[in-house]
Amino acid sequence: MNHNQETSVLHKIAGKWRFNEDFGMGSDTGYALLKVKDDQVVGKIKVTEQIEGDASFVVEHQIEGEVDGDSFRFRSVKSNILYSLEPIHYELDQWEGTFTEEGKIVGASIDDQGTCGVFVMERFPESESEL
Repeated sequence: MNHNQETSVLHKIAGKWRFNEDFGMGSDTGYALLKVKDDQVVGKIKVTEQIEGDASFVVEHQIEGEVDGDSFRFRSVKSNILYSLEPIHYELDQWEGTFTEEGKIVGASIDDQGTCGVFVMERFPESESEL
């Protein structure tokens, strides 16, 4: 893939996305807001996380990532717990995904403790992306 094609794919990822992740013992539901800056992806992923048997909490990840063809890699550079009923020690996450022909991003995640998951991101319709 040449640089122009890679840049074109990179710019497809910019925008607001619904984010859903299942990691076996729980799930994350929320959104990702992604931007392109200097041939990298930057932004945030904000989710409500529900772990079986525990109260849900809200976490926001500041992320950075890169594109390689139709594949993407994102990593948390910082995470903030925005809401929780109890103190939480949160491990930074990494996501690897593929931009599909249907316009979704699908892939796998892993955190610093080795917990793995699968995620799907779907672009918000234009009318909802302003919310």
